[in-house]
Amino acid sequence: TNANGWEAEWKAELPVVPEPDYGFGVYPNPATDKIKISSDKEGFTDVVICDLLGNHMIPVTRFIKSVEIDISDWPVGVYVVSYGEPVRLEKTVKLVKLKTQ
Repeated sequence: TNANGWEAEWKAELPVVPEPDYGFGVYPNPATDKIKISSDKEGFTDVVICDLLGNHMIPVTRFIKSVEIDISDWPVGVYVVSYGEPVRLEKTVKLVKLKTQ
């Protein structure tokens, strides 16, 4: 409005662009039997995988470069892979588990 007593302020801001995840990956995805989680980050990376109800499928696992995880006995479904610097699992990736062949 342009009525007396009103004042408007408008501000344009650039969107926050997340840092790129250089070298982090979950392969293959979708998967059936085993997955490999890798990171090109210097030092340790922590990772935990939960189902959609928040149940931990693996305990928090700390690794350098890569770790292989057997998922062959997990139910078919979608899982959340949380990862980051030690004790800071601040990023997530979706993992799809298919029926074991």
